[in-house]
Amino acid sequence: MNQIILEGIVGSTAYGLTTPESDIDKLGIYIQPTEDFYGLKLWTEKDFSIVTTNPDRTLHELGKFCRLALKCNPTITELLWIPEELITLHTPEGILLRMMAKKLPVCPACQGCVPRLC
Repeated sequence: MNQIILEGIVGSTAYGLTTPESDIDKLGIYIQPTEDFYGLKLWTEKDFSIVTTNPDRTLHELGKFCRLALKCNPTITELLWIPEELITLHTPEGILLRMMAKKLPVCPACQGCVPRLC
């Protein structure tokens, strides 16, 4: 069983840009059980994401989330910077990730609204 450590509402809702046609998008991070990595299964990047529709929800395994964040993927890093009231689920590990993100340098051109990971 995967343990979700952080999940929040992202996309147009997070930016106050919703329209009557808008849906609610959720993004999250989970930890894959260690025993899943043992054995003969050949894992691919696709295996480290869980995507559902209705509701729109994307969960990335922690390792994949970190790989994407280190590539400055703005969709991924959004979860670290959304306001607290948009966080729908968190564990101590998820809180720690958000706390660490606050210590990253920010881009002066954005006046501090976007982390500078690149």
